[in-house]
Amino acid sequence: MSENEGSSGVFRFGAFEVDLSTGELRKRGLRLGLQDQPFQILAALLEHPGQVVTREELLHRLWPEGTFVDFEHSLNASIAKLRQTLGDSASNPRFVETLPRRGYRFIAPVDASNPPFPSAIDTSQVNSSAPESAPPNRRWILNPAVWVPVAVITGAVAMAFTLTISRSAPRPAFTLIRLTSDLGLTAYPAMSKNGALLAYASDRAGNGSLDIWVQQPFPGSQPIQRTFTDADEYEPAFSPDGSRIAYRSEQNGGGVYVISALSGEPQRLAARGRGPQFSPDGRNIVFWRGNFTGPPQTAGYGEPDVFIVPASGGEEKTVHTGLAETSHPVWSPGGNSLLVYGTKGRAAGYPLGEAQSAGDWWIMPGEGGAARPTRAFEAFRQEGIRIAYPESPRPTAWVGNWVYFQARKGDVLNAWRIRLSPMESQVSGPPEQLTFGTGLEIFPSAAATGEFAFASLSRSVNLWRLPADTDHARIKGPLERLTKGDEIDIDPSVSRDGKRLAFVSNRAGGDRYELWMKNTEDGRESLLVGEEPYIQYARISPSGKLVAYTSGDADYIVPVGGGVPQKLCRGCSMIWDWSPDEKLLFLTKRGETGKIYVVDRSSNSQRVLLESGDYLYQCLLSPDRQWVAFLAVKYSNFHLWAAPLSESGPHS
Repeated sequence: MSENEGSSGVFRFGAFEVDLSTGELRKRGLRLGLQDQPFQILAALLEHPGQVVTREELLHRLWPEGTFVDFEHSLNASIAKLRQTLGDSASNPRFVETLPRRGYRFIAPVDASNPPFPSAIDTSQVNSSAPESAPPNRRWILNPAVWVPVAVITGAVAMAFTLTISRSAPRPAFTLIRLTSDLGLTAYPAMSKNGALLAYASDRAGNGSLDIWVQQPFPGSQPIQRTFTDADEYEPAFSPDGSRIAYRSEQNGGGVYVISALSGEPQRLAARGRGPQFSPDGRNIVFWRGNFTGPPQTAGYGEPDVFIVPASGGEEKTVHTGLAETSHPVWSPGGNSLLVYGTKGRAAGYPLGEAQSAGDWWIMPGEGGAARPTRAFEAFRQEGIRIAYPESPRPTAWVGNWVYFQARKGDVLNAWRIRLSPMESQVSGPPEQLTFGTGLEIFPSAAATGEFAFASLSRSVNLWRLPADTDHARIKGPLERLTKGDEIDIDPSVSRDGKRLAFVSNRAGGDRYELWMKNTEDGRESLLVGEEPYIQYARISPSGKLVAYTSGDADYIVPVGGGVPQKLCRGCSMIWDWSPDEKLLFLTKRGETGKIYVVDRSSNSQRVLLESGDYLYQCLLSPDRQWVAFLAVKYSNFHLWAAPLSESGPHS
């Protein structure tokens, strides 16, 4: 061990980076607090990845000869602290493996190429006291069965920052100020026009929902809670004088509300509205209805759309644009124009299209009228910014000659801005990246004083299961977590006996999703398919011996023990179910969202099983093979239907 001991360099593994020269551990660019002894243990393991580092070697490294201490207890405590910080488990390790009576071994792949840490805007500069873990914030139950897999999305440490822009520098120069630090989710920051107040949504009250909070934008400012319902309330926006806040609330079916910034009761302005923005004169509020960030089947045909309502309450009116769909409106600084995200037509059944040639930011008169393209998406393409659904850049603020937005370039989501003069109808110059962290740096909101705030989040999606009596719709016990870590684990599919779980995960990093298998009895996990394009819609067969999945423009089947995948059909996607004898599969074909197909594996034949003018989704076969149940989606409304296999017409 002595040859590398004390070496300097940068090591990367999973979402973590370790700089031995500075003694820093970072997770997705955010610096974590780790005491010296656990850090020294981590350094020793990283210097010898895949090799056993004995307890004796660690004892000599941590405590000089002649030190009087309970070595065994202290070493065990340091190992436990290291695992806690990494989110690792002694029983099912991903990073640090214990070899009883011998020592420890680092088992994850390690990149020791010593890449430099980002030097521009690195949020780790202000995260030295970042909490080590965060409680789960949101849970969704998926695919009800005897054991129900549950995906949990956690917002780790959420932060808002104020950045001061130096106008004399060729590139923006920033001073980062950390404003909030919460174990749960704090996001959706909004700055008042004069920069004196900051509003945001947070679940720090502990009631399980997001509330609107207000504080002054400097560290140590005492926040004031402004909403207190059990429903999520978010997307705050200040009136021009900073006296009122408009926001989205999920109570009573969802809608736009307005409340005094410091006291008073809320007033409901518009049902189902979202993304409210005050006009520069404070008289009106623009908002939109519809769906954008959900899955494509939730898109209302003919929605989303933009509306204006008086800020004091009254009759709302539609903003006519000449576009098929519009969303995310922001006012121009003078209030004469509106900037929206929109498309001329729907593409491939997605809400707001797939941001192809028809998608852009559009500018129009404030009262409505013919929309003109800003050619923003052309500039985004040239910069390498992703414009495809569901991460198409949406404007969040228009201040002076700059429009602020969030966008993904490569594997990270950051805050950006692009120049758009209120006197012009097209953007000018390339987009300008404002933050450079490796997490989610989103929801930028700017003040007229040259400052802006954004939220810095981390996200993980894990799989859980819930014991349930499905015959009587009763929960039989507590949640049990099946996967851990910072990756995104989705699309769970369980075999009939509950012993095997197939799922899709981005453990390879970034946007690369692989097909994984987990034995729910002994906890072992194995990679099934990893060297293919984006994998999704994993469906395990009833026997648990085969897994069907979608990759690229085709569907495949692979044995759970591994092997060469067999192509099922090209142009297929969204595999829904298997027949009990595993001869048939039920699926949707690409671009044909109103049809459910059945594919016969033995004859390789295909036929339409169901056809409708609505979007058909989640087709499941009954155990006796006599019926199929499915969802029909129209105008964002879901309807559950059942159809006999001997007939084509649906029965409610």
